[in-house]
Amino acid sequence: MLIRASWSKSPERRERLLARLLRIIAYHQANIAAARESHAKKRKEQLRKRGVAPETCISCCQKVAL
Repeated sequence: MLIRASWSKSPERRERLLARLLRIIAYHQANIAAARESHAKKRKEQLRKRGVAPETCISCCQKVAL
């Protein structure tokens, strides 16, 4: 979703636009967090199937609590 905004002189409009922008940012941050968690969960399961301790993983999952 794209936002096309021109900052008008109206403080109410500015406030609505800023609120909308913050909602979009929060939405995407939640999606990113969910994707990382899902990825870490899958990676942990893959490592378990291979017999590797998840603590030894030095990949992108390390940033996410396994």
